[in-house]
Amino acid sequence: MHLRSVEGCPWDRVQDYDTLKAMLLEEAYEVVDAVNARDFSGLEDELGDLLFLVVFYSRMAEEEGRSRLTMWWTMFMPS
Repeated sequence: MHLRSVEGCPWDRVQDYDTLKAMLLEEAYEVVDAVNARDFSGLEDELGDLLFLVVFYSRMAEEEGRSRLTMWWTMFMPS
């Protein structure tokens, strides 16, 4: 996985739990706005943005030994 790795984007590596909070809130509100407007094309985009941040937070926790990213996939994508 390149997220936050040396091969990845420099921006990713400097983020932490606090630097992403405002973005997380913004994306959550954009999901709500898309739902309120019944903008399902926009909803798909906004859910993708929100999911990216969920994965990003999970990756940071995994790096610290606090969480296992694979746990998410087994919960939502059972084999």
